[in-house]
Amino acid sequence: MDLESFCRAVDNCPDEITAHLSDLAALYEYVGLPAGSALKRTDASEELGKKISASFTSGHKAVWQRCRRLREALIQTRVIDGGKLDPYFSVLDQLQEAMRVGPQIAGDIVGDWDRAIRHACDGVRLFDWSANPARERIHARAYRVAEASKRLQQRGYRLARSNGVLSLESTSETKLVEQLEKIIGGMGGINVARRIFKQITPLYEPSQERYHLVRHTSSTGGGSPTIPFGYLLLLSVKRYAGTGPIKDTDQDWAELIRLATDYAAVLDVQSYTPSIWQSMDAAALLPYLQETALYDTLFCLPQIRGSDVEKIARGILRDYDFDKRHGSGWSLNDALAVIAVLLEKSLAQRGPVRFAVRDIAAACPTLPRNITHSVIDEVLCHPHPGANQRFSKATDSPTSLDPSERGAGNTFPMRPLLSVDRKTYWLMDRSMCAGGCLEALMAVLRASDKDFDGRLGAPIEAFLRDELLAHGIPSLTGTYVIDGEDGECDIVVETDQYVIFLEIKKKPLTRRAQAGSDAHVLLDLANSLLAAQVQAGWHEARLQKQGFIELNSVGVKTRLELRGRKVERIAISLMQFGGFQDRILLKQFLEATMSASFGVSDPALQSGFAKFNALLGELREQLKILHPNEANLGQPFFHCWFLSVPQLLVLLDDVRGAEAFKEALWKTRHVVTGSADFYYDNAWMRKSTRGSATSGSTP
Repeated sequence: MDLESFCRAVDNCPDEITAHLSDLAALYEYVGLPAGSALKRTDASEELGKKISASFTSGHKAVWQRCRRLREALIQTRVIDGGKLDPYFSVLDQLQEAMRVGPQIAGDIVGDWDRAIRHACDGVRLFDWSANPARERIHARAYRVAEASKRLQQRGYRLARSNGVLSLESTSETKLVEQLEKIIGGMGGINVARRIFKQITPLYEPSQERYHLVRHTSSTGGGSPTIPFGYLLLLSVKRYAGTGPIKDTDQDWAELIRLATDYAAVLDVQSYTPSIWQSMDAAALLPYLQETALYDTLFCLPQIRGSDVEKIARGILRDYDFDKRHGSGWSLNDALAVIAVLLEKSLAQRGPVRFAVRDIAAACPTLPRNITHSVIDEVLCHPHPGANQRFSKATDSPTSLDPSERGAGNTFPMRPLLSVDRKTYWLMDRSMCAGGCLEALMAVLRASDKDFDGRLGAPIEAFLRDELLAHGIPSLTGTYVIDGEDGECDIVVETDQYVIFLEIKKKPLTRRAQAGSDAHVLLDLANSLLAAQVQAGWHEARLQKQGFIELNSVGVKTRLELRGRKVERIAISLMQFGGFQDRILLKQFLEATMSASFGVSDPALQSGFAKFNALLGELREQLKILHPNEANLGQPFFHCWFLSVPQLLVLLDDVRGAEAFKEALWKTRHVVTGSADFYYDNAWMRKSTRGSATSGSTP
């Protein structure tokens, strides 16, 4: 059923119900209801809904989805071509509502579209509840995408339209991206970055040392396309030195913002309503995950708190000799001294900061100048010609693990500095580049130690246990055996009412996942979020079954008892996963996958997906133990979290003791802001509890 066929079917529907609208008895007879003493038009409306649903013997959810696509195509026809909305819009609403409230029979669509449309047309003539002024607000996403597409079409960019899916033609998209890069190169990437950070500075949260560039959604719809600041900064990094004579004018800036905003809107990854309201199964999960990845790349910044960089580095690299010489003679201590200078001198500035080697060397008087220069060039600065040289579109990424692909996609997060002449260096922004300092140090060790990633787990656990203890939070750790099954608890925190399991997985979010590859998103989440939650799930299941777990840590045995307490499970990643660490996404991911299995055609990924499916099997097994009454599952993963090490450090601010840790965690446990950002929600709730519920707004 395409839009043309649908509209023709609606146009050909005879109007047989209008003659009966003034006589309820006749209306009842027309729709097939027996006459009664209390006649109501709503009864007739409900009966028509049942007839619509009964027009299909299977595929009701697919019908609902098809109607959604037809509506999007209808809106596109209206906005771009000036076509008619009614009565087609209202008929689609009638069809979707009937599919929503009626029996949900799975499978392909089998039924009579003409019959369903005839009953839906009757329903509209009886009661057109869809025709209201809020229509555009409710369907803001489809309207905004169509409006942006029309503006780009008017600029000469060609559109591709098929069954409600709207996009730019490939050649036009390439042409548009080239124009964005041309504008940025003409203005100078540093100047563009300055303008961006000036605009987003009101969103800066000093205690977290980050900009709250987050999703702003509403359960009632509405909203406007967001400026893709993250994407523009990635292009600015690529063109930071500019191309040719620099011409940085307000007119160029306005043109850049208009073009980039429309481009990002047409990519259609911005949601205008919170995802908690979406019905999610395994099929719907994949585009949702892709949208999350691409949204982060387009609209957000990867940020960590600069004041935590040295603490994290010394904690997770504790097994390495910080005085050992690398490269041309520098040590990790030398590198951290230079990093400290860069981060300290950029603390009070928002946006690009320029450093001269002599100034950095002067601030590191104990280091020979040649060592300072070596640290900057060999460790911290992107090699010539700079970062992101093979990045243009948000979907650009390495296509394989071949060394020739290392420079593909977004390479900027790997190092914090850029330079043309190797005498002066640019730090694009402290919060944006702090993570690059850590990545640069780990890259050096990874190159010299092939088992580097394999050795990271234990130091991360030890670092977090030390941090918890520094905040007065004792923790347990150790291995155990129950019913012949081995288990290992990374970190356990106890409060009066809760046992909190923290399980650490060092798997990062890869560039291919960040670029929206659904297979790589699934694998990255499987090896981080899912693996950690399954590990914690076995602790919970065994603790509930036996009532205690005897932990063995280096020969010291400690008895962990449940004592009627509840369990909370936190998966911890080393670095950040962006919007994937949202509690709503975690809920959608675990609930949508727990009864599914996944396959992939790429032989290189098949072993990874076999492990993914095995983890899902364990998750289902745990649910049977924890929730033996399958009919009353409720929200089986509400007690689950997915946080990063940098997020956990922010969570610990002002925390003293295990109960305070639990209270800090609970601040965002029942909060749904739609931001998909733990930092934002945490800051918002902290301010709220201090009597101020204000926060930055979208620039």
